[in-house]
Amino acid sequence: MKNPTLTSGLLLILVSVACSSSSDVIVPSVEDVFPDGETVRLSRAPVQCGGNPWQRENKTIEEYFRDLGVTLLELRLVQHEARVCMACSCPNGERLDVLVFEESVALMLELGFVRHDDWPYDWGAPGS
Repeated sequence: MKNPTLTSGLLLILVSVACSSSSDVIVPSVEDVFPDGETVRLSRAPVQCGGNPWQRENKTIEEYFRDLGVTLLELRLVQHEARVCMACSCPNGERLDVLVFEESVALMLELGFVRHDDWPYDWGAPGS
C-alpha cells in the first residue's frame, strides 16, 4: 500500500516545480506557427441594432464563420469610445479583429472586412 504522506509530498514537489518552471514556457503566436503569407489580419466595424450577419442568424461570431467554412485563428472585439452616429447602420464603437487563412480573405472582404493596413476609421488602427 502506498504511503499517503509520501505521495502528497511528491505531488506538492511536482506542482511546485511545474509552477516555477511555467514562466520559462514560451507559447508561440499564430504568426510563429504558420509561415508568412498563410494568414491575414482583417478588421470590421460591427453595426448597431443587431444588424451584423451573425446576429441576424442568431449565432455567435465563431458559429457564423465556422458555418461559412472560415477558420478564425484569432478573434478580438476591441471597444472604442467613439460613436460615428446613432443610426442602426452606423458602427457600434467596437472593432472586430480576426486572423484567418489566406484562402478565406476574398469571402471576408465580401462580408465587409478590410485588411489590417487599410483600416478606414480614425479611432484606432487594427491591433491597437
